[in-house]
Formats: sequence, C-alpha cells, structure tokens
Amino acid sequence: MKDRIRLAEDLSLTYAGLEDRPLIYDLLVSDQTLDFMFDDNHSAPSYEEFSEEATSFYRGKACREGHYLLINYQGMTVGSVSYSLNEGEIPTYELDIWIGYRDYLGQGIGRRSLRGLMSYLARSYQIESFLIRPWKKNTQALRAYEKCGFRYITKDDLKIYYSPEDYEVYRQGDYGIDTANMVCVWEET
Repeated sequence: MKDRIRLAEDLSLTYAGLEDRPLIYDLLVSDQTLDFMFDDNHSAPSYEEFSEEATSFYRGKACREGHYLLINYQGMTVGSVSYSLNEGEIPTYELDIWIGYRDYLGQGIGRRSLRGLMSYLARSYQIESFLIRPWKKNTQALRAYEKCGFRYITKDDLKIYYSPEDYEVYRQGDYGIDTANMVCVWEET
C-alpha cells in the first residue's frame, strides 16, 4: 500500500512507486501542457534520460530524502509533484511540479498541492525552507508560486541552499539564464 497525503476531499497526493514512472513522464511531456515546460531551446528529456533519476524517488513510502508523488484530483491523476532534500547551510527541500492537462490548470490544484506538501514536510521533518526553480516563461506558474509564499532570489543567493558540490552542478537550473529562482520559508496559516 502506497502512502498518501489527503489534502482535501477532492485532492490527495500519493507516493509514487517505480511502476508510476512512465505515467509521471507522460504527464511531464503531455502535448496539452508541453509548451509551458519546454521549447526548442529547452527540450524535454527522453524517457531514458528521465529514467536516469534514482529509483529511491519511487518507494511508495514517505521519506525524508525525496520522492515523486502523484496529484489526484477528484479521483483522477492530473499531475506530479516532487521534493528533494538539499543539504546546504540551510537545509531545504527543492520542489518540482507539473499538471499534465490544460483543463486542470488555473484551478488552484497545483498551489493547493504544493502548500499541502510543504506543510506535511515541515511538520514531518522540521525543514521549513523550500526552493523552486521554474522557467521564467511560465508566468502562470510563477504567479501561483508567489501565492504559495515564494519570493525571488538571485543565483548567488542559491549558495546557502546547496552543498558546495551540488551548487556547482545545479546552479544554472534546468533553464539556464531563463531559470527563476524562488524560495519560501514555511509558515503554517
């Protein structure tokens, strides 16, 4: 049985198992939302590239280090959210999220999923700092992240959220100079 975080009657997050990786990939590269995530300069990963990520992110059980979760809205899997622990000067969870269907964008599903996951992680692991690094072009997502409490930081500000080794690897972000760097310190509301 996979662990689940119930956020509301209509919304829950389910810890993904390895058998869910193809679904998570399909949600990432969905033709309905692909243009919010990728373009000719920032191409989508192949399934093989996506599958290079550690299988430990697909245990189906809650864990401190990081994991993929399925976003379930009104009984349908509509997206994915993930977290990964960064062991910098300030321990931080780096988040990533995508919704795979246009009909479910702009309804607050992503925002509610992020806030619910942040609340769960802060309570469970006493880490209250969260980082998200989307594409600057995805203005709808940027507004949603601001509503979640994220604020913009510079690339230099990232140093305290990563170990020195990880900072060298990840400082550019997925979109290079087109990466928006945003941080949130969790406060329960």
